[in-house]
Amino acid sequence: MGLIDVRLRRAELDNNYCLLLTANSVEKQAVKAAMSDSSKAHVGQATSGAYLGFIGNSLVLHLSGDSGTSQDRSIGRIANAFLRNAEMPKPRLVLLTGFCWRNPANTPPGVLLISNEVWCANVSHAKDGELQPQSRWQCSSVSIDAIQGKRLKSDLTKAVNVAIGPVASAEILYQDSHLRDQLVQMHPALRGGEMEGFAFLCNDFPWLVAKAASDAGGDAFNRDRQLEAAEIAASNIAPLLQSLERDESVSLEDFSQTGALRHLLEGETIEFNAQGHSINKLNDILDGDWGAQLEHKLKRYASPDGYGDDFLRHCVDGLLELTQNAIRHGRANKVIISFSSSSITLRDDGDIFEPRSLLQGGRGGARALKRFLAYEESGLVEFRASSDKNGNIYEIALPLAHAELDTARQNCGVRIQDGVIGVSYGRPAIVDFAPTCTTLYLDATRLRMSSRKFVLADEIKRLVGAGKRIYVGCGNADDVSFYKEEFCAFDESQVVVFLDSKLPPRLW
Repeated sequence: MGLIDVRLRRAELDNNYCLLLTANSVEKQAVKAAMSDSSKAHVGQATSGAYLGFIGNSLVLHLSGDSGTSQDRSIGRIANAFLRNAEMPKPRLVLLTGFCWRNPANTPPGVLLISNEVWCANVSHAKDGELQPQSRWQCSSVSIDAIQGKRLKSDLTKAVNVAIGPVASAEILYQDSHLRDQLVQMHPALRGGEMEGFAFLCNDFPWLVAKAASDAGGDAFNRDRQLEAAEIAASNIAPLLQSLERDESVSLEDFSQTGALRHLLEGETIEFNAQGHSINKLNDILDGDWGAQLEHKLKRYASPDGYGDDFLRHCVDGLLELTQNAIRHGRANKVIISFSSSSITLRDDGDIFEPRSLLQGGRGGARALKRFLAYEESGLVEFRASSDKNGNIYEIALPLAHAELDTARQNCGVRIQDGVIGVSYGRPAIVDFAPTCTTLYLDATRLRMSSRKFVLADEIKRLVGAGKRIYVGCGNADDVSFYKEEFCAFDESQVVVFLDSKLPPRLW
């Protein structure tokens, strides 16, 4: 996958992703190892690495730099520039992660520190023959009260000890027990300290520090446990986010906004490896997690020309039954399904099999394939079966698929701006989308208020007048009629209104 320009995905990413920040190569590699389906990202400035992808089921942007703030590529400078750039999407959470030092008076070795309070101790006054750090506290809007803290520890302590409390932040590498103790004595409740947060943490965005202790910041300082600590912190990002979401301590991702971007990151194939799975649990897995992934992928084919709810449901059913048959009866170890803008291809490494022979049966496989192949008669699909030395190949051509709509869904979705509909003064922009797009996709399936629909219809007319082509996906027949009436002056080379199949987002 090529470089993803985050600025061009702002409409989808705004308040829908977590920003992860690391300050050295050890922390960077630990977070990269925890990410899946990641792609290099362009964020409008030099970094030591920028990656967009997933940790667990959460969409994350990972920026890496150097420690402190004095170096050109320090993560503090990078974070400041990114978070204050109006072209960049706002994160739903900023997470500073990696390793830190611990306060030996109240924090045991190997602990994961979670903090929403940071003492910025980077400013000192020279007085009475010594340097005196000044007290400047930053407190996050992410609240962790006693009950939430208890739940958070319960969610995370299966693999690691967790401590919740304040940390100090200063561009000082503590290798002296006496100086460390002087700092801690000013605020005995400190759990430890780190070197980056003071440079950028503020009240403008929700944030947390999640770092594992690698040393005690004293005379015995060494770097022996930094890799282990960075890996502890990185491996706990997913359960930490899940716990915060469950408590509604952070906002939730709007999957209706990020579906196309998720599809782009996940790639064009999904794979089922039968090895390691009991044959008795095969049906459970296919109808569960793997079926949800397949269902998610097929959403891209919803279009004005017949690929609606029924087609997608029957297509999922047919592909799952073919997968089960290949593994259960054809002794296949692997099934791979690939998706392009106008076709779907299923490959398995099992015994050679003619799928139409399933039609002779009377159970699930026969019923599913019969319903799916009925779409051949209406010209919606062309089904071809073949084989090679590696196994079976089933190709499903979709001659009525809209490649232009597929591209618009992935790259040119329209996002409705917050706080602009109903504004009584000026003419603020109603929608946001990548400026390079000429064909746009508006997901209108979640709109409820008629007043909102009229405003958007007016905005679409303006965009069409500016030379844009727009696909409007509606959630019901009434909305299709409404928008078609509103756009009766345009032909389908300008506006396409259709009943959009919206399978519910599922987590897997």
